[in-house]
Amino acid sequence: MKMKVFSFLGLAALILAVGCSSGAEGEPEVATTFRINSIVSEAGTNEIAADMINADEGITADFVTVTVGNNQKNPGATPSTLNDVIVNRYTVTFTRSDGGTVFEGFEGGLSQLVEVNETASFNIVVVRLAEKTSGALAGWRAPVLDMDARITLYGRTGSGDIVSASATIKVAPGNYGDDTGNLAPVIGSFIADKSEGVDGDNVTLSWYIGGGVNQIILNPGSIELNPWDYYPYGSYTITDVDFPQTFTLMVGGLDGFATEEVKVEQSTGAGNAPTINVFSAQPATIGSGESAVLSWNISNATSAVVYPELGAVDPTAGEVNVSPEFTTTYTIVAQNGEGLSTDTVNVTVQNADPEIIYFLGNVDEVASGEVVHLTWAVQGEYERLELFPFYVEDDDILDVTGTSSVVTEAIIEDTTFVLTAYGAGSVVNKTFEVSVLDPVQSAVSLNMMPASDGQLSWNVMDTDFRNQAYQFHVVDGDPMLFSSRRGVIENGMGEIQTALTPLEKKDGYSVVQLSMFGENGSVTNDYRLVRADGRCLDAGIQAESSWNTAKRAGTLKLELSDQIADQLLTIRSVSGETELLGRVPGGTWTSLKTGLQLPSGSSRIVLEVKDVDDQLLADHSALVIMGQGADGSLAGDIVQLHLN
Repeated sequence: MKMKVFSFLGLAALILAVGCSSGAEGEPEVATTFRINSIVSEAGTNEIAADMINADEGITADFVTVTVGNNQKNPGATPSTLNDVIVNRYTVTFTRSDGGTVFEGFEGGLSQLVEVNETASFNIVVVRLAEKTSGALAGWRAPVLDMDARITLYGRTGSGDIVSASATIKVAPGNYGDDTGNLAPVIGSFIADKSEGVDGDNVTLSWYIGGGVNQIILNPGSIELNPWDYYPYGSYTITDVDFPQTFTLMVGGLDGFATEEVKVEQSTGAGNAPTINVFSAQPATIGSGESAVLSWNISNATSAVVYPELGAVDPTAGEVNVSPEFTTTYTIVAQNGEGLSTDTVNVTVQNADPEIIYFLGNVDEVASGEVVHLTWAVQGEYERLELFPFYVEDDDILDVTGTSSVVTEAIIEDTTFVLTAYGAGSVVNKTFEVSVLDPVQSAVSLNMMPASDGQLSWNVMDTDFRNQAYQFHVVDGDPMLFSSRRGVIENGMGEIQTALTPLEKKDGYSVVQLSMFGENGSVTNDYRLVRADGRCLDAGIQAESSWNTAKRAGTLKLELSDQIADQLLTIRSVSGETELLGRVPGGTWTSLKTGLQLPSGSSRIVLEVKDVDDQLLADHSALVIMGQGADGSLAGDIVQLHLN
């Protein structure tokens, strides 16, 4: 079971009243005050304990519940739907007081109605799953970082005024369930070859480490070593040292970090540390299954230890048979009251069969299109190391010889990864299975009915679900007044209807979004493009789309009437995922949130679309395509990309 530890802080209301009639924040003309009353984590506190390490049930994104208020500034005024607020997007930015590494900021889509003089609560993602699997702090275990997440909501009133509100919540990444066991990096020993030295001396540092390690750093100097060459045993000589000096070994992996220090003092000339006269291995090279004899002779020692495995030995002299499976560096540490001395010797094992110590991923369940960090440790002699499959669609084999980790391609189906080491006389492998989670089933089926003037309607047909709540709002273009903004389909079958009247005719069109909320937490959205006179706008442009969830990219094909073929088109994302890029083939990628304008020049246009950073935050994106005929009449279409 995953357990989380939280620091409980006072749950204070965080309020910021903003708004304007002109579209800028802070103008006093807006008739309502839109504010964030509170932000609460899934545990009910104002701190998110972001579990970065895989638990038995897998790590997930972290949500918060945001409660907002929308109140009239003049309590004596008559409430109107013109004062309702539709929250259509939000941003999250992260900061640390010490200026250290933080999660990457992002923007998410919303469709949330906040009625005038009411409050509303809804959930949003603050810590994305991608930050835990492939972000700068992926696998962060300890110490816990103190981070602030600033959440800003954006929306507009029924009269078209732009409003926003901001508040912050603490975020503490770490490992809250101790879910990694022996995968966490550990330092079994870290020693120096002397306890004191004279300025200019060299110091040889030796260590034994274990667990999942993909980073080794020595300080001072931030010396980064390749774990392939220094795991699990290693030594490194630092030259021309000034004393006293404290050396630090830091080992890191997907499951956290471990550090250890050793201090070497300034020599006073009066010490009488032990002397290691002999420390040798005979023979120094053996075959697999053979033995070597370790021998030592020490003067002036009160205790001695041999790493790894042997432990305490006679502090004067001795010998012992060793039969390592793989090439091993043995270290002897002799100590007395005046200091310590160390020495090392290698026993090389020829033709040792390879052994895969571990082969693991940071998660074993993903949503379709996500990636996994795979990491491994291999001992013994091998000629080649292969990972299969690497590209899931093509089942390609990747040569990973000389490496200890890799990030997979996007995973779109249940996959068993196989790591294979080819030795001179044997082939060994280990597997790691990754399951693709089933997407949440849509709670309702919507069948759009032909529109009559000023009237929109849909048929709902899904007897498996009851009490389907729905609501309308405008996500682009001129504001509209709905005869019925919300309702409930109680038995899973019925008809949704609303009459609508434009409140303005500035843009000449509106994008109307219908959102259905299922009992299982899913949301189904549908969109209509409506002209200023209340009729559907479906002339001049026909759009078809396709989307590859694995590649997070797709195409948009436009068919234009003769009157539109030589005119300027605008293509813009208006709801759901807005951080998309678009271009004509071979052209320049342009944000679809701000809008892509292009001269048509042809009756057929193909547009390439992709996610801006492979971090989709919504399951769909609604794109509106607008144009104008030679006679000045509007033409347009709206298309919904299903992203996963």
